[in-house]
Order: sequence, then C-alpha cells, then structure tokens
Amino acid sequence: MEKKWTISGLIALCLIAVVGIVITLMLLIGSSEKKLPNPLEGLKSGGLVAISDENKAEERRSSLSPWDSVKTMGKAAEAVKKRFERIRAEKTILADKEKLLSLLAPVSGWQIKKSQYYLGGYGEEETANLNITYSGADSRSIEVEIIDYGATPAALQPMKMIFKMERDEEMEQRDGKVSDYNGHLVFEEYNRRKKQRQFSSILKDRYLIKLKHIGNNSRKTLQNFTQELFSQK
Repeated sequence: MEKKWTISGLIALCLIAVVGIVITLMLLIGSSEKKLPNPLEGLKSGGLVAISDENKAEERRSSLSPWDSVKTMGKAAEAVKKRFERIRAEKTILADKEKLLSLLAPVSGWQIKKSQYYLGGYGEEETANLNITYSGADSRSIEVEIIDYGATPAALQPMKMIFKMERDEEMEQRDGKVSDYNGHLVFEEYNRRKKQRQFSSILKDRYLIKLKHIGNNSRKTLQNFTQELFSQK
C-alpha cells in the first residue's frame, strides 16, 4: 500500500504542475494582447482607421514574398532581353545580292563576267558578301568584293582611321595613299610580292568595297574604273 500511495502522489503533483504552467501561459498571452494598441478601439460607426505611411510600406513589403520578387525580376529581365533581341534583329538585316549590285554604277568597256553572293561571318556576327569579276579589253580583269557587316560597324573602323590620316610621306613609303574619287575616299595599296594593286573604300557608311587588279599600269586602270564606278554612288 505504501508503494501505491507514493506513485499516486507523484501523479497528482505532476498534474498540478501542468495546470500551473497552462494558467501562467494564458495569463502572459492575455497581458501581451492588452498591451497591443487596437486600431478599432473607440471607433464610432462609419469612422475611418488612419494608417501611417510606415505601416503602408510594411504592408507592401510583406505582401510580396521573396519568391514573388525573384519571379518579378525574372520576368523584367526576360522582357528586356526580348526587346534587345528584336532591336538587334532589325539592325542585322543583311543586304541581298540585288541590293549590293545596285551600289555599283555601270563602267563603260567593262562587263560583269561572273558574280557570287554568299553569307560569311565576322566574329559571332554574319556578313553578306558579293564577289564580282569584271572583264575588259585585252583579257584584263578586275576583282570587286563588297562586304555588308550589318550590325558590326566596328569592322569599318580601321579603314575610317586610315581615311583620317594625313596624306604624308609616311603613307607613300609604305605603298599606300588616300585619294578622292567623286567624293569617295579610297585607300590605294600595292602588294609588291603579288604585284597586285588594291583600292578600298566605304559605301554609304556601311559597306566595305575592295577592287583588285594585276597587270601593267594597274593604278591607272583602277583609277579610271573607280572614277566611273563611283560616278553615281
């Protein structure tokens, strides 16, 4: 009997302790709720509750979860990317063969023997290329190449820098000079090893054109050809 009484007493003490803890927690919760201001307290029928700017800002911050923020930023980035790609695509429409041919005026005494149009590449960008062979008297021929760099105008910068250089002795010593043909600046070069003369120019601030000729009086031949080729362009 003494052993049973001891166990019963312990159980009773545990129950009393649990009840005490529960009552204490209820009292603490009740007191904390009383300390919080009630915005509806004392509000008359039909009245309005004033919300501070700080509360409004807090409400806006809490209404958007971190996951929603990530999704919103992702959508914005995707919209910017699509807009950039659309603008870029509009600028990278390359000229077709007919467009490139229209850049050249007819040259008396010379006929187009053959032409080849193809798409090439400049870095990661695509280019349009037109190679033309002109045939003239005495089996002479002039090779003409036109390149449309499309969205990579930086490819024309080396040529533009040459055009900005003064026509001084330094240009002459390296077998190169800049001349003007009907308002078109042309860089004249001579390759002694190949015995080939080349004229290079820029058309409409977009297309690079190169004219090449091998033979006697090559400079005079290209001068006359270029003068007429650029007569209407």
